[in-house]
This record gives sequence, C-alpha cells and structure tokens, in this order.
Amino acid sequence: MRSAPADVDEAVRSAHSWFEHNSGWAPPDEETLAEWVADGVCRCPDECLVEPEGWCEHGLASWWLILRAIDEKVVLDHFGIGTGALLGEGGEARVFALDAERVVRIPHAQTSTDALEARRQLLDVLAGTGVVALPEVLEHRTVGGRLIAVERRLPGRDALRLLGDGCSDRAALVRHHLDVAASVAALPCPTNRFGELWGASAITSDQFGSWAVARLETSLQLAGSRFAHVDATALTDGLCTVLSTPEPTSPVLVHLDAYLGNMLADGDRITALLDFGAMAIAGPPDLDPLAAVAYLAPEITPTANDADRTVARAWASEQGLLDALAPTERWLAAYWTFATGDLELQRWCARILGAT
Repeated sequence: MRSAPADVDEAVRSAHSWFEHNSGWAPPDEETLAEWVADGVCRCPDECLVEPEGWCEHGLASWWLILRAIDEKVVLDHFGIGTGALLGEGGEARVFALDAERVVRIPHAQTSTDALEARRQLLDVLAGTGVVALPEVLEHRTVGGRLIAVERRLPGRDALRLLGDGCSDRAALVRHHLDVAASVAALPCPTNRFGELWGASAITSDQFGSWAVARLETSLQLAGSRFAHVDATALTDGLCTVLSTPEPTSPVLVHLDAYLGNMLADGDRITALLDFGAMAIAGPPDLDPLAAVAYLAPEITPTANDADRTVARAWASEQGLLDALAPTERWLAAYWTFATGDLELQRWCARILGAT
C-alpha cells in the first residue's frame, strides 16, 4: 500500500481548490482535508472495494490525479492544447499530441532533471540505429518551472490496444514484437558496466550476477514481508545458468520493459519502440526477448490470449530460449516486486513467486 502524498500542506491546498472548482463532490473544509492526508486513511468519494486500512487504489489515485491535473494544465495551456490530446501514459510520463509531427512529453513531478538529460543523451546515441522508430527528443523546454520534452511523433497505434481491437494477423504481431524486443541488444550500449544507466538508486557492477542479486535484494526489501521467502541469490543463479552467456564479459543495452504496451504498431507490424527510461539497463542479450514473452501474461497484457502465448512460446523455442523462460520469469517477478502501486503487476509477481 503506497503512502499518502508527503507534502500535506500543498496537497490540501491543491486538492481543496480542485474540489471547489472542478468536482461534483462537496469539498471538505481544509482542516478535514489535512486530517485525511495526514492519517493515511482512505476516504474514497466513490463506492469501491477498499482495504480496511490505508489508501485504496481509487482513493490514492484520486489525490494524484487532482495534483497531476493542476500541474499539467500549466504545460497544456502553454502549448494551447487540452487533455483530449493525450496519446498515452506510462510510469514516467504522459504524452500529448502537439500536431502531426510532434508530441510533448510531460514527466511525472518526481522525475529529476538529471534523469531527463540522461534519457536525452541515450536517445541521441540510439538515433537512427533501431529496426523500428525510437523516441527522438527535439528540445527540452522549461514551462511553469519544470522541464518537459518536445519529441518527434512516432508512427502507429498502441500495440497492446491494437491486439485487443483485432489486428489483421495476431500471430504475426506477437512474433514481430518479440523480434523487436530481441533487436534491442544490437543497439549501442553507452556503458561497459552492468546495471541501471542512470538514477539516484542506480546499482552498477562489473559482473551481471552481482548486480542482479543486489537489484533483487533491493526490490524485495521495498516489497515487504509478502515476498520474504524469495531468495535473490537462488533466482539469479537460476537465471544465469540458463542464459546463452551465463556470465557475459560485456553488457548490451536492455530495455527491460519491451512489451506491447510500450510499442506502436500498424496492422501486424511494430512501428516504434517507446519508453527507454529508468528501467533500461546494461545486461545480457537474452533478457529483453525472454521478458517480452513473459510479459504476455494476462496481468500485464490483458489483450493477449492463450493462443498468443502459445505463439510466443513457439517463437522462444525456435530461438533456443524456451528452457530459459521459467527462470527468467521468476527473476523478473522478483525484480518487479518494488512496484507496489501497480496491483496487476503485483498479482503477477505473487503468482509467479508463490506469494499469498
């Protein structure tokens, strides 16, 4: 369960103003709002299934949606667009169309300037090297005191939604997205050390195995007692044993989140790979394609069906990766345990790791 917003005073002021001017709900007085935010108990304004204590996902999301809407309005007004221009959102940013050629990428408020600059430098290195289109930063601009990115608009539709809407050839789309995930290893890698490429919590090492153990231990610690039974060293040993290069001497670029939700497509072909961000690491070459197969799980890719997963496993078998799938899946589930705010992802982690 995530905690309530840390800055109580600012949350109270912003939320009260939003309730007063934009909502059909009767705004509580500021003293009551302060109590709500400070004590961490959910007062979700709509009926929903809530936990006995703490903030339910609906209630907490409501707070952050309020604060985000206020924050974003300054940027959208600057460009003369509205929320209807939203193209997509992820764990790091929301993306809005400016015109047929450009988008504005608004990072979440906690994203540091250093992280944005590091991402831009990586994308500059990758420019023109992908088998499909990759993000391209045209400029960074400060709007309302925060740094945002204007980027080239990439071709295609959300591949995850396209799979659900009915593409011309589901099997071809699934296979091509796995090919694209596998192609990331051929992109330039900006470092010779294993681990995250940037970030305040980045861990790096000259050996993949030592980084992988340290990263799992950190994730599991953040996840709490639910995953206390998980052995980071055993999972990493299991992963390294089945990789084509059990202990690689030099890393390749690994997206680590190369699934259909971070891709665009047209028909049965992937046209763009999105969201090179804080998850990107320097690691072993098999990790992205194996992860892409694992991420077709119903909790992560709800538009995929059993037939799609059968196609993916057949693709993995053709690539000589099928035996590596289960150990990789367990390692990835332990890796993602830190994402406690994503309930579906947590359900996947718990299912794979046998947590209750």
